[in-house]
Amino acid sequence: MITGENNSLIKKYRKLKSKKWRQEYQLVPLEGSLLIKEALHSGVKFDFVLYSADQEVINANEDLLLEIHNQQIPAYSVDPSLFQKTAFTETPQGILAVCTFNEGDLESLTSEKKDILILYQVQDPGNMGTLIRSADAFGFQGVVCSKGCVDPTNDKVVRSSMGSLFHIPVVMNSEIDQLFQVLQREQYFILFGDKSGSKPIMTIDLSNTAVALFVGNESRGLQDLNFDQKFNQVRHQKVEIPMFGKAESLNAGIAGSIMMYELSKKRFY
Repeated sequence: MITGENNSLIKKYRKLKSKKWRQEYQLVPLEGSLLIKEALHSGVKFDFVLYSADQEVINANEDLLLEIHNQQIPAYSVDPSLFQKTAFTETPQGILAVCTFNEGDLESLTSEKKDILILYQVQDPGNMGTLIRSADAFGFQGVVCSKGCVDPTNDKVVRSSMGSLFHIPVVMNSEIDQLFQVLQREQYFILFGDKSGSKPIMTIDLSNTAVALFVGNESRGLQDLNFDQKFNQVRHQKVEIPMFGKAESLNAGIAGSIMMYELSKKRFY
């Protein structure tokens, strides 16, 4: 049982709170049995697992620990009070892990000519995790994150994606000019939210066309993109989500998820 804070695995896990160390190690931290199960079943490579030596935790995770053992993943029990200090969440579930993250490739992703989600400077981890999860749920091929986005391997993004980060390719730090060149070359149709001159998203039928759906920054949207110069080079359409109540707007996670759902209905129904 690990009992000291100077243990190398404890120190390594804590380092993964920092983007610098996640990038250097090419590893992401996972917390909770559901998320760890999703990663296990997705076939990612695990570095190690830490679990609380509390007997209730061991009993609750008996099947998961057996599966971890059967896959020959190094797993270590940790003193319960030390585990509490090590975990990033305020109420940890008693088990955490470290696994590899295989970043997606833009060229490979777009060559499939299937729907993709583009996140432009989305900075809230909860929104990004929600959008990755929704892209996975609604049949999108992958997600491209522009420069200026929150790091997709941030522990809050990983948790809110509920394992979808390991189901579909996620491209990081994409240069927006290069992205537009690729979308134009691969003949993607671009959709983006804008109330000015927009069509309701549910009236759009692109069932035979690969779509790149843009979701913008939480406060500035897509206004920094210089629409006239960039969007006019590719086929595009402004879309909106009609709203009938008193709310003036939706957050990026909700708005993007609704638009992906509406597009998926044309694909799969």
